[in-house]
Amino acid sequence: MRPTHLLPLALAPMVTVALCAAAARAIGGDPMLGAELGVAAVVGAWLTLLARRTGPAIAGQRRLERVARPIHLHGRDVQLLEARRAPEAFVAGPIRPAIFVSNALLDVLDAEELEAVLLHEEHHRRTRAPLRGLALLCWSRLLGWLPAIRHWIERRVGQLEIEADRYALATGASSAAIASALIKCDRSPSPLGIGFSSVAELRLRRLLDVGLPDDGPAAAPIEWLAPVALAFGLAVCHLFVG
Repeated sequence: MRPTHLLPLALAPMVTVALCAAAARAIGGDPMLGAELGVAAVVGAWLTLLARRTGPAIAGQRRLERVARPIHLHGRDVQLLEARRAPEAFVAGPIRPAIFVSNALLDVLDAEELEAVLLHEEHHRRTRAPLRGLALLCWSRLLGWLPAIRHWIERRVGQLEIEADRYALATGASSAAIASALIKCDRSPSPLGIGFSSVAELRLRRLLDVGLPDDGPAAAPIEWLAPVALAFGLAVCHLFVG
């Protein structure tokens, strides 16, 4: 992701802090206190949303695990959902993510395609993609009314999937196997986690048209950028305003 794509989310909270400081100064108050209140308001609202959604996500994972059957598949521990009729693969669980696959998925994919799907989901599991997705969802709820922020969030969701595809390719999967599995899978992502078929059209276009070139190291987890930007903005306020 280019640095210019980070600006909206980085600048929005810092602008909020600056506005709070200016408002406090305008009414004769302490601008530093106004900035701190701005930080507390933005971060507090985001953390509240994240906490409220994390609990239900954990409960959803437990419900799935109660109806799933643990199996060993291609050298990995996965949860098999035998009653699901759609070919699905996804990772659920914000704290201890697990890979879930449906019995229908095993019926429609060959061995190479299944390995590609599992490699993709393994990346989501290792990087705790469900928690990152929740963080993005909370920013969307909080700041998604701003077109630039909404566009950034949509780009980031797609990037999470591209990163997982790149990992799968780097660890033995072929672009043809990933693309073929995408075409066969249900294109509706699971509401409880990060699904293999998320943003399928974007991924197919990258895989089939231009491939997935090595763009350098994986991007930093910038869904956590705004709190860092807020802390930086507050430090600047302490240095130049307080």
